[in-house]
Amino acid sequence: MSDEQDNIAFDAMNQATTGQQDALGVGQDEGTEAQENSTTDWEAQAKYHQSEKDKLFARNQELEQYEKIGKFLESRPDVAQTVLNEVSGQPKAQEQRVL
Repeated sequence: MSDEQDNIAFDAMNQATTGQQDALGVGQDEGTEAQENSTTDWEAQAKYHQSEKDKLFARNQELEQYEKIGKFLESRPDVAQTVLNEVSGQPKAQEQRVL
């Protein structure tokens, strides 16, 4: 036989053997676990990201209650300085009031 004929015969034998293995059901479950794991991984990742989003949303809601006071302090630097002095424990400066 020539090399070409040998290759054809070898290929035919491989196809026949593969066909027999498929008919016997050998290897049918290969890759199924990987597909199940990828589905599980996807679901776990989705749950994680949703949880992180929910935490950020809750934190944002918590901080929104301080938005008005923040804007007020930005508009009134004198009040902001007074509050800062009180919080830091610095002695009060005597303010002179004009009557």
